[in-house]
Formats: sequence, C-alpha cells, structure tokens
Amino acid sequence: MDKVAKRLLCMCFSGMMKLREEGKKERRKEEGRGMFMNWWNLSVFCIIPIVSVIFFFFWKRKYLWIAPLTSTVISVSISLFAMPSILSDAEHRSMFFGISVMLHILIAVVLTVIAYVVARFLDKK
Repeated sequence: MDKVAKRLLCMCFSGMMKLREEGKKERRKEEGRGMFMNWWNLSVFCIIPIVSVIFFFFWKRKYLWIAPLTSTVISVSISLFAMPSILSDAEHRSMFFGISVMLHILIAVVLTVIAYVVARFLDKK
C-alpha cells in the first residue's frame, strides 16, 4: 500500500508540474497577445488619426473633412488584416464595429475640428 500511495503521489505531483508548465506557456501567449493589442490600440486610436489629419492639414485644407473617413477606412482594413478573428462571431464583430470603430471616428472628428480651428486661426493672421 505504501508503494501505491507513493506512486499515486508522484503521478499527482508530475501532473501538477505539467499543468504548471502549460499555464506558463499560456501566460506567455497572453503576454504576446497583450503586446499586439497595445500596438493595435496605439496605431488605431493615436497614430492613424493623427497622421491622417496632419496629412490633409498640410496637403489641402479644403479636403480636411475627408481625414476621419480616410483614417477609419485605413484602421478598419488594418484591423481586419491583422485580426481576421474579429469577424468570427457576433460578439467580437459587435464590439469592434460598435465600440472600437465608433471611438476611432470620434477621435478622428475631434482632431479634425481642432485642425479646423487651428487653420482658421492661421488664416486670420
């Protein structure tokens, strides 16, 4: 009985060690996804709208109203290319198009309004 108990204890311990190692692997995968999500958030909500507004501000100010549309199209296409799983189920799709895209449009419109105010201020001088 003593040998059987030791063997069961050893099997249990080795199983727990395997689970622990698998948990570490999963955490590493999650950390990698987190880094990707940080890159995606930074590009979609900061870099793309700012670059779009600055481009139209310095290229032709009368086309500045296109900046939110352009940045939204670029952001959606990059997001769908980078994460095709967005369209996999209704929950992800509704969160992406309902929250992320709307928030992106809001940020781009606010930046465009600020650019219009700066343009008007520069025109008055």
